[in-house]
Parts: sequence; structure tokens; C-alpha cells
Amino acid sequence: MISKIIYEQQGVSDDEAEVINLLKNDFDNIQTGDIIAEVETSKAIIEVEANSNGYIKFICSLNEIIKVGDIIAIIGENLKVLDELPKSSIEDPVVEKSKEKSISAKTLKIAKSLNISEEILKDHEIFTVNEIKAYAERKSNEKILGVDKNFFAKFKSERTPKNKLSEIDNLRLAQSLTLPCSCSIMLEDFNIDTFSKKHNLYFDNIFPVMADICSKEIKKFNNLNGFFHDKKKYLYEDINIGFTIDNKEYLQVPVIHNCDKYSIEEIQDLYFELTKSSLTDKISLTEVSKPTFIISDLSSVGDCFFHTPLLAPFTSAILGLAIDKLACRLVLTLTYDHQMSSGKEALLFLEAVRSKLYD
Repeated sequence: MISKIIYEQQGVSDDEAEVINLLKNDFDNIQTGDIIAEVETSKAIIEVEANSNGYIKFICSLNEIIKVGDIIAIIGENLKVLDELPKSSIEDPVVEKSKEKSISAKTLKIAKSLNISEEILKDHEIFTVNEIKAYAERKSNEKILGVDKNFFAKFKSERTPKNKLSEIDNLRLAQSLTLPCSCSIMLEDFNIDTFSKKHNLYFDNIFPVMADICSKEIKKFNNLNGFFHDKKKYLYEDINIGFTIDNKEYLQVPVIHNCDKYSIEEIQDLYFELTKSSLTDKISLTEVSKPTFIISDLSSVGDCFFHTPLLAPFTSAILGLAIDKLACRLVLTLTYDHQMSSGKEALLFLEAVRSKLYD
């Protein structure tokens, strides 16, 4: 048995809303009354509640514009019901849902206040509040710099994919809310071939070993496993190690949840499963959600002296890996939020990691 959570009319003038937050993951166990999502109309942010007990699966996506009558999510009495549910039983067989994206009412309201026409919104494929804000910010920066259309007309331009724009906006937001610092150490006489054979690694990929070491050391350096907000430190109990992967022009961060519970061999298997899912566009929302610490590895791409990655939203540290094979050198660079950690703590963490790598 399943129940549907449907978006209902919130006001006389609002027949649509933007999904701005998904507070549960697919297949989470929930109870009646749990807040599962937040949607934004032109006038307010609405909390969406679960209407029954069971396991949830979202039909809508983050930042999607939904209309009155659209299904936000379904709840099954057990996981088997959700797995076996045919798509035809979810969608309304009479009314086919429009695939064309529409501009949210809140976006239109903001555009009107900024004297931006609906035609411009459509031309630039601006549908959501985040997109109109980013567009307005770019225009403001151009005005400050005194850059006009004639200047840009001299250059060949390419449209940036929406996923990449979303990545940029998220990273920009993360940096603006943190005090990012970095600290690096080097491991000399590091031979990747010898290291790979010692740990039985595939394709000289050192992520499984690094994830195993970091997930254990973070327990001693818990300021690296949290985030800073409103003058307070928030520390995660779980240790979810994410890793970066370039997937068709944008960055994706698959996550190994509760990484400290797995062996190196198990981490390696999960890593390749997640990588395959990412590259084939079959990765689920759960598999890219809630990283608490991230490793960004360039060692498999080519020789690199060092790599300083950017902090992701709601994290306080990210570890960059780079290998110079000719010089037999591994460089570890930790980018950390100075609101959460100090340079001393960052260095002690890196020294602990280096010590384990030499074991």
C-alpha cells in the first residue's frame, strides 16, 4: 500500500512553488507529521508533512518547480512496495505532467522588482529564485566593473550547464560562510607502485586507504567533521566520507556513509560502485547526500605538485591529494574552516595521517 503527498493550493494567486529543501532521503523511514520538504511560493516558505508512516521516495527534485496537484513524494508501507512500484501507478494516467519548465511565482516577483522582463528570464533559462539571484549578482558585478555588452561581444561565449552553475553557486556560498585556510605536508620517497601493491589497490587509486585512515583519525579531530553556523560549532556524529568526481562538465560528490565501519577492501568496492553509478547517471540522491568530510584526489589524473580544494557547504574540511610520481612525492593539503579549527589542529591531523601512511 502506498500514499501520495500532493502539492496543494496555498493561496488564491499561487498555483506553483519551488522545492527549496528536501529534508529526508529516498527510502528513509518516516512517521506521520514528519517534515519531509520545504517549498517556496511568492509569499511564504511552506513545510510539507508526511501523511502516513512508512518509507519515502521523492518524485520531485530539489529546485524543481511544482504545480498544484503534482506529486511531491510517495510513502510505502515497506521498501519492497517502493521497489516493485510501477511508474504508471505513480503518475496520473489522465493528465500527463508537462515536461516544460516554468518560472516560479517568487522568481517573477523578484524579476519585476529588478525590472527584469519575463522574456529575459526565458532567454537565460532562469526559473528559480537561486538562478534569478545569481543573474542579478552577475549584472551588478558587470555594472561595478564598468563592463558593457560591447565588451562581451568581442568574445566567443559558451553556455554553462545548469549543474555547473549550481555547483558554482553552492561553492561560492560555502566560501562566503567560512574562513577557509589551508595547510600542506609532503611525503618524500613515496612510490605509488609499491604502495599500491602493499594495499592491493586497483589502478593505483589511493582513496580507499586515505578514506580508511581519515575516518579513524577524524574521531580525534572532530572539529574537522562539522560546520560553523550562527556563532556555533555543529559536530557530526556520523563519519561520511565523500570523494570528488568530474561527471560531464560538473563536479559530483558521492558519499560512503559511516565510512569508519568498513575495511579498506569494502571501501574500495563501494568507491567503484559509486563511481560507476555517477558516470552512468544512475546515482541516487541518498548516495550524494550528507558528506561530513571530503577527499579530492588528483593523483589518478596525473602528476601534480599540490592541490588545494574548496570547502563544500556544511563541511569544515576537505583533503586534497596530489602525487608527483617522478619526484616520488605525495602532497596532502587540508583546506579547513578557521572558525572550526586552528592551523595547529590541521597540521596535527595531517601528521597523524602521514604517520599511518608510513606504517
